[in-house]
Amino acid sequence: MKFDYDAFGKAMNSNKNNDIDVINSGKNYGWFYKDDDDSSEFNQVMEYRIKDGDHNYRTWHQESSMITHDAGMLVSVKIDHIRGENIDDHIVLLTGFDFNGKLFYGQAFVQMKEEDPFHTEIITSGDIIDTVHDQIQDKIKDNYGVNGSTEGRKQIPHIVRLNMKAMCDGVKK
Repeated sequence: MKFDYDAFGKAMNSNKNNDIDVINSGKNYGWFYKDDDDSSEFNQVMEYRIKDGDHNYRTWHQESSMITHDAGMLVSVKIDHIRGENIDDHIVLLTGFDFNGKLFYGQAFVQMKEEDPFHTEIITSGDIIDTVHDQIQDKIKDNYGVNGSTEGRKQIPHIVRLNMKAMCDGVKK
């Protein structure tokens, strides 16, 4: 098994809702080096924005680890809600795929500047992606004050769903 970064990029570029614009989508499916002087694998990011708003996000190159005896693969990713001036919000997704490449585990951790961090339960049954989305949605506030973060934070459950679906497309046997 392996994680196919191009397949992830294709999925993000052609999301079924057609509601995000991937920046630099014409090159490497949107992947680029965040810092020009660091060409390491995990310095690669994909940035995108919600079409109907000024809300920007960044997905970092996923990390994957094989489960022993070829039983499957774990894939994790960090996502930033880009707010600028060192006040970004952060999401970490943890996923597990069985030896057939089917998602069997999902969990998300959310850290918002000046808010208490929260996480979903460990989800192992039912529609894992929708359950992770719904548990995050239940914890998003209606209003985060006057700093302009409310609408972008309300999109975090949707951004998590898009990334999890694209991660499923990126897992190859």
